[in-house]
Amino acid sequence: MEGGYYKFESNGITFISLSTLHWSIKNEKDDKTVANKMLDFLKSTLSNSRSDEKFIIMSHVYYGDYNSPADDSRKGGEPQTFLM
Repeated sequence: MEGGYYKFESNGITFISLSTLHWSIKNEKDDKTVANKMLDFLKSTLSNSRSDEKFIIMSHVYYGDYNSPADDSRKGGEPQTFLM
């Protein structure tokens, strides 16, 4: 499982797990190749889905930083949502 992202189905729902650590601005060791592959995987999975298919998308950490949305709120920032 390269990159730590995957999907599985259970009871008619497709679960997608993303390792958002690859998108972090603090992850200087990652050249974003895995992040781009993961985004392609997500786009492909959603694009090729049935119109009545249901998804639950999970992520490892808050994308873009190692901080959680709660941490950002305490600093005065607003939590953000990743939308495609």
